[in-house]
Amino acid sequence: MLSVTHTVLINQPVEHVFSYLVDVRSHTEWQADILDASLMPPGPPQIGSEYHYTAESMGRTIRSAMRVEGLIPHRRWVLASTNDAVPMRTAFHFDEHAGATQLTISTSMERGYPLHAHNMVQAQLERALQEQAARIKEALERGAPPPTA
Repeated sequence: MLSVTHTVLINQPVEHVFSYLVDVRSHTEWQADILDASLMPPGPPQIGSEYHYTAESMGRTIRSAMRVEGLIPHRRWVLASTNDAVPMRTAFHFDEHAGATQLTISTSMERGYPLHAHNMVQAQLERALQEQAARIKEALERGAPPPTA
């Protein structure tokens, strides 16, 4: 199993960071290569809701989905891939830190890799998580508007 974690401090209140991240309208901004995102069923996310994505990678269009497995407003948001070929789980933890938000993102992949590939895949996941956290921080600190209902 592969597992990576990255923590970033965002100079915004927890409520704003949480609302921004779970709002499907922001996903094309903070997720690399995402061209389109939707939430099924529409409305506020809840346990069992699915985020559907269209992405482009290496000139190919890829469709994927992540199901909400855990949701504690302003504390925790957990997504799991619906693709059994590459089982992936990502958890977002939100902690108040002197008026700012300490956001911890953890991603794990259950599929094992041979040792020679394990380190390479883990390094790629670490880099992707760091870049994702940087995009989230930049968007929120430059003034991304709070989502509206």
